[in-house]
Amino acid sequence: MSLVRRFCAPAPSRFVSGCLAALLLTIPMSNTAAADSIQDNFDRAVELLRGGNNAEALDMLRQVLAEDPSNERAYDLWLSTEERVWVDMLVEEGEIALIAQRLMSLAEMRVETRRNDEDAIRGLLDEIYSGDSGARRRAIVTLSAQHGEYAVPYMLPALADEVDDDRRVNAMQALTVMSERVVLPLVEALDSSNAYQRRQICFTLGHIGDKRAHGMLAWVASSDPDGSVQDAARFGLEKLGGSASQDAARAAFLAAGDAYRARAESVLGPDMASAVVWSWSGGALEAREVPGWLYAEEMAANSYYRALAAGAEDAAAGIASARAAQLSAQMSRQWAELDGDDSVQAGLLEIVASGQAALNNALSRALASQDDAAAWGLCYAMGACATKPSDALKRALDARAPVSGQAALALGKIALRTGKAASAATAAELAESAGREVNKIVGLADSDATRSAALISALE
Repeated sequence: MSLVRRFCAPAPSRFVSGCLAALLLTIPMSNTAAADSIQDNFDRAVELLRGGNNAEALDMLRQVLAEDPSNERAYDLWLSTEERVWVDMLVEEGEIALIAQRLMSLAEMRVETRRNDEDAIRGLLDEIYSGDSGARRRAIVTLSAQHGEYAVPYMLPALADEVDDDRRVNAMQALTVMSERVVLPLVEALDSSNAYQRRQICFTLGHIGDKRAHGMLAWVASSDPDGSVQDAARFGLEKLGGSASQDAARAAFLAAGDAYRARAESVLGPDMASAVVWSWSGGALEAREVPGWLYAEEMAANSYYRALAAGAEDAAAGIASARAAQLSAQMSRQWAELDGDDSVQAGLLEIVASGQAALNNALSRALASQDDAAAWGLCYAMGACATKPSDALKRALDARAPVSGQAALALGKIALRTGKAASAATAAELAESAGREVNKIVGLADSDATRSAALISALE
């Protein structure tokens, strides 16, 4: 079977030989490689693997990692090692494959910031599409390290190329090696109207094997109008261990939103966080910059919106919770009143648009999980829009400050708006919250700096 066919049809379980063989072409062992213990242990591991002694080879590879090889040292290993070595390690199950992936990751040049530099990206892609094997490998490492996800929009045309097989396969191989760094823009590109392009994206995501693609692959596998795209998505799901159904898609979208809210390593691990959020608009990928401290909530909201579009009943509460946490973060950082900051005002309107039932549901969940940021923001939003006190808002009076104080303020606003008296518990919490603020002012005005600092710290 040709390499092109391996990428265009479901591959056997040892798929890496198909997806990386053309990339990891033989490069002779360097005569200038340092004769150190890292190289010795790696060479010994290779010999043991070739002899079928995987357990002993794994011990040697563990020793390689234990010596904490630098990026430059791992890069030397990667460039000076025959393609068959990497292929053999990558197709092994378990820790050997993980160590191979780790070494390849370490081999990427240390670059602090990835740049959206069109000229540089296109120059590297020219080498990837038409250069010799050595130039291609170096170009992929540079592209991944220096540009990462920003390269995806420039590579999508190659995935839609039904004529130039080499160009398309080289692009897919490069994206596969770039791995976690390119998953999110590829997922968004599944909204493309080009069925052939969607098909190749599904195969690529399957080879990468990142679970952040689970929801979209499940959705595409169960709802895409093109049967060949559905088949490609099912292939990807086989690699992820997921099922091809709309129920599975909804569950995966909700789970992804919850994972972002919890800042789980499964969605925010190494090479997963970003300074931009991707979307598909006008037939192309768009990158919208977001502050790092809002990234997790922004991605959570995106996941919940996907779930909502797929018909998940709990998605509205998730959106409200994510936006409420954003609102809390924005206000605590900016110290701005709502009508003095457009982004905060927009966030409030989006929370309110979820509806009072969804807000009450979201607040109940936030209280149960002690998610104070979301609970505070939800209380704030309910104070701005609710027409009656909800059960969750009443329970929030018993939460920790400052949630309890914001709940009391919300209930007070509702009482004022509806002309109904606030409860005794609301009045008591309002008085206590006001007392905390008065004490803070007194602390700030205290001439004894030590006493003032201690009081403010306790109040915070």
